Amino acid sequence: MKKNKIKIKYKLNKRGKIILITFLFCISVVTTVLIVGAIKSNKDKERQTAGTQTDITDDPSITPTDAQPTNEPDDKELGITVTPAPTPTIAAGIFDMPQEGVRPVAVMIDNETDAVLPQGGIGEAQIVFEFIVEYGATRYMALFWDNLPDMIGPVRSARHYFLDYLMDFDAIYAHIGWSDYAYRDLAEFEIDNIDGVTREAGGVYWDLTRDKRNYHDSYTSAERLNNFISNAGYETKTTKALPLPYNKDDLDLSDGRTAEEVFIKYS
Repeated sequence: MKKNKIKIKYKLNKRGKIILITFLFCISVVTTVLIVGAIKSNKDKERQTAGTQTDITDDPSITPTDAQPTNEPDDKELGITVTPAPTPTIAAGIFDMPQEGVRPVAVMIDNETDAVLPQGGIGEAQIVFEFIVEYGATRYMALFWDNLPDMIGPVRSARHYFLDYLMDFDAIYAHIGWSDYAYRDLAEFEIDNIDGVTREAGGVYWDLTRDKRNYHDSYTSAERLNNFISNAGYETKTTKALPLPYNKDDLDLSDGRTAEEVFIKYS
């Protein structure tokens, strides 16, 4: 008996083809995920097994050296208080202290604008006063006790408000010219002074430039000032006590406050 084979043909339209392709893609993705998960699971089991069979060695011993910290207790743990070494100070013999019974010489020094030539002598002065003068500029009055340097200046004119502090020290006043008030007070209080505009003190000061209009270039020296004081017969000793006390020995200022900068606001 002859069997007949029946052939069935399926013809998919466009929509059917899209559905079939999508179905096959989903099956492919799911199969890939399952395979990857199985492989990862096997590797995790192998790692866990290896972890239980591995011997862990101790850290290698390290020999302490100068560059490596040790376990020794520090000074704080031992209760030891370490006092820092004090900062070296200038020996008292290097600084000339104001001398009781000696009349200082006070010199007016320029500090006006950038026209000022190099200032000399300020670093050697024991006391320096700085006051505001006209137009917001300032001027110095440097006081010297038996330590006048070889170059002092530029020397400028007197102002009456400097005289109050000068008289506190019974100082001899070196200047070139004066304001009207200073001229009056110099005479009224009979202050020994060395005025560069007078004929008597003409040789005490010299100019660094030949510019007659430059009033920032006049200087003096220890030799010239001392010669004038000797020739004028000014007394070099005084009975006036120093208005300010001075410490000749180091003091413990551990409770003090550091003041690296001081700001003074003027009116």
